[in-house]
Amino acid sequence: MPNFFIPLDLSIRFTLVFLRIVGIVVFVPFYSHSAFPNVIKISLSIIITFAVFPILNLQGFTTPLGAISLVLVAVREVLIGFVIGFAAQLVFTGIQFGAELVTIQMGFSMATILDPNHQEQITIISQIYNFLALIIFIHIKGHYMFLIAAVDTFKFIPIGGFSYSEDLAGQIISLFSELFVVGFYVAAPVFVALFMTTVALALVSRVIPQLNVFIILPLVQVLVGTVMIIVSIRVTVVTFEFLFGELSKDLHTLIMAM
Repeated sequence: MPNFFIPLDLSIRFTLVFLRIVGIVVFVPFYSHSAFPNVIKISLSIIITFAVFPILNLQGFTTPLGAISLVLVAVREVLIGFVIGFAAQLVFTGIQFGAELVTIQMGFSMATILDPNHQEQITIISQIYNFLALIIFIHIKGHYMFLIAAVDTFKFIPIGGFSYSEDLAGQIISLFSELFVVGFYVAAPVFVALFMTTVALALVSRVIPQLNVFIILPLVQVLVGTVMIIVSIRVTVVTFEFLFGELSKDLHTLIMAM
């Protein structure tokens, strides 16, 4: 009769590997989208764990004897996925911040729709930029990048080897500060055009005092903003590709810091 008994030590190692994988899948963009049911996310994590577990070198890991120690190790594994996902989400947050700047300049700040992913109200322009960013992210195979990063973490961070350091905190703060830079990168073409339009209309109002600028300004801002979004779409795509390319380097730096 075949023996289906699985050693406890092997089961614990498999579970810890699964927790790191599922932490990354749950927190990173694309996989964390609400369109994917939790069953799909967990199933994908199990499949990836089965695929990578046989090739991982876990000989140096000693299974904790106490329940508290084992829980702490499990929490560390989930935190690895959280840190990686948080860094990636900052890029998308920066893109949304830039879209909000464009929206305010165009006067569309009151026109909001429901974002099904985060279950919150966002502006139409932000939703357009979010969808475009997600399309570019998939086009450059960014979703594969995170799967590769998930496997690479085991090369540099052994099971239970996650540690909080000043270097890691500095990297996270640096990424958070870059959020505003990303926003201005995204908003720059439209934002500058709308600003120059406002200045030009202000000068016209000084030359022609009879012209009621406050009536035509919102219409001109909508027209110029829409035209600039369409005209600068190629620049926006290149900017997104550059940002996601830099994200790959940032992920490697974060993994080394952990």
